[in-house]
Amino acid sequence: MSTLTRQTSRIYLWDNIKFFLIFLVVLGHFIHTYTNTSLVTEQLYTYILSFHMPTFLFISGIFSKKAIQENRTRKCFDLFVLYVVTKFFIFVSKIITNQYDGLSLFEEASVPWYAFALMFFFGITMYLKKIKPSYLFFFSILLGCICGYDEDINDLFVFSRILVFYPFFLCGYYFDAKKIAHYCSKPWLKFLALLFHICWILYLFGVKSATDLWHPLVTGREHFSELGIYYFWYRLLHYSITFVLIFSCIVLFPRRRTIFSKMGSRSIQVYATHRGIIYMFFAIFPDKQLMKCWNEIPLLLLLTLSSVILTIILSGKWLEKPMQLILHVPWMNNEEKA
Repeated sequence: MSTLTRQTSRIYLWDNIKFFLIFLVVLGHFIHTYTNTSLVTEQLYTYILSFHMPTFLFISGIFSKKAIQENRTRKCFDLFVLYVVTKFFIFVSKIITNQYDGLSLFEEASVPWYAFALMFFFGITMYLKKIKPSYLFFFSILLGCICGYDEDINDLFVFSRILVFYPFFLCGYYFDAKKIAHYCSKPWLKFLALLFHICWILYLFGVKSATDLWHPLVTGREHFSELGIYYFWYRLLHYSITFVLIFSCIVLFPRRRTIFSKMGSRSIQVYATHRGIIYMFFAIFPDKQLMKCWNEIPLLLLLTLSSVILTIILSGKWLEKPMQLILHVPWMNNEEKA
C-alpha cells in the first residue's frame, strides 16, 4: 500500500489496482459482521479474501526491491510505526464506542496484521536475498502448506499469516514490474482473466459447501489438524488459484491515468484509518438493527456504497500530509521512498 511518487503509465496501473483493492478491504470490514448470518455475505467475503491482500502483498513485493537490495532497515521501522498507528486508531475508536475488549500489543487478528507482516517480510528478505530464488520460494510455499498442522502457530506476532502469505510478497519481489505490465497487456489475456474470475465467483456462490472450505483457507490464520494430510493439498491449491487471481487483476486493470489513480496512490491512509471509522459507523447504526430494516441484498448494496464513499473520503489529499507526518519519523525523511 506504499505511496508511489513517480507518475508513469506503469505506476498508473498499480495505483488503479490499489484503489480497487483498498475498496475491497473497506467493503470486507463493513460486511464481516454479517458473515455468520448471511450466506451471500459470507460468499462475497470469501471472494474478497481470496485475492485482495495477496495482491497487495504481491505489489508491495514488486516495489520493495530497492529497499531490500540496499538494506534499508528504516523501512521496517516505518512499517512498525504504521502497525502501531493503525492499532492506536482502532483502540481509540473502541474506547469512544464502548467496544473496548482488551489490548494485546503483539497478538493481532485484525487490520494491523498486514503492516506487521510486511515489516517482517522486508526484514527477512533482506537477510535471505542471496539464497537462490527458486529454493527460497519453494521453501516458503512448503512452510505455508504445513503450518496449519501446528496449533501453536497463531495470531501472536501474526505468525500464521506471515508463513501463509510470504510467498505472495516474495513472488512480487522476484518479478519485474515493467515485464509484468508488458506481458499482461495482451488483449487475449483479458478474456481469460475475466473468465477465470467469473468461474471463481460462480463456484463460490453456486456451491453451498465452497465457503466451508475456502473461508478458513483464505484467512491464513486457521488450523486444519482435523483435515489431516489433505490440508497440504488444499493449501497448495489455494496458492495456485490465488496466483492466477492476482495476475488476472493485473491483466484487467487499465494502464492509463484514471480518476482513481491518485486515490490509489494514497491507499496507505485508508488502510490505517478505515477500521476505526467502521466501528463508529456500527455504533451509530447497529448491525442487527440494519438487518431488521433492510433485506439482505439491499443491505449489501448500502454497505457497498458506504465503502465506496469512505474509501474516496479517506484517500483524499486532506489526509495525506497528516499521515505522512505521523508515519515517517522526521529525521528519517531525507531518504528517498522505495
